[in-house]
Amino acid sequence: MHSLWETPADFETLLRDQDFSKTAIVLVHGYLATIPWFYWAPSRPLWRQLKKAKCKVVGAGLPATGKIEARARRLGATIRQLRRPRVICVAHSMGGLDARYAAWRYDPKGKIETIITLNTPHLGTPVAEWAQGGHTFLTRLVRSFDDGGLRQLTPEAMARFNEQVPDRSDIVYRAFGSAKLPDQLTPVLRPYGERLQAEAGANDGLVPTASARRDDRPADAEADHLEVIGHRYDSVRAVRDELHITILKDLLVPALLPPALTISRKGAA
Repeated sequence: MHSLWETPADFETLLRDQDFSKTAIVLVHGYLATIPWFYWAPSRPLWRQLKKAKCKVVGAGLPATGKIEARARRLGATIRQLRRPRVICVAHSMGGLDARYAAWRYDPKGKIETIITLNTPHLGTPVAEWAQGGHTFLTRLVRSFDDGGLRQLTPEAMARFNEQVPDRSDIVYRAFGSAKLPDQLTPVLRPYGERLQAEAGANDGLVPTASARRDDRPADAEADHLEVIGHRYDSVRAVRDELHITILKDLLVPALLPPALTISRKGAA
């Protein structure tokens, strides 16, 4: 990953030396997130740092299992209400698709400057297909709550989405994708990870890495679908570490750079 700021210490320097009074970070949760504040809670120390540096950090509360268009419309409304001209979207899983759609259709003033996606199924995931036809308790439970979003996450549906929703040339898109070997996944994700490994290669337990990265590059980190936002589980015991903080800092630093430096960096790449 290319960045002028390579370490957490540089992140602290950036926060200390730059003015973020015109910058906002919008956190976009994924599918099935019924409690958005809990979704991003493991990264709370990072959000506090940013707020202390006068950067506004807000969570977008979207329909938990709704369609991308409905979720994106709500996200767009959140962004339009912000009195900040620079907006960085940090989106996990399905939230990355909502951010892409919102940028395409619901950002008329061009506030969105960067979209960072974490393990977003840009090319879809076979797990969405399996969940629609599965007969396990978990798949039946998901279907009972689904409000149209699940079927939009299939590879076929995402192929249509990518044709209809182009990237904007004035936005920087950073797609992060992780992977973990099936036998290292939590018990809940392991069956999906094993099947995905056989059908689609490296994955995080729910999303193939190639789909999250939007190409066939190797994974950015060794982590499962939830570890990248700080939710890590060993069987039923919650485990905390700093991997997600390191990931977020590394992704945020280039996005937080002053526009002039960002343009210079893009030109030198």
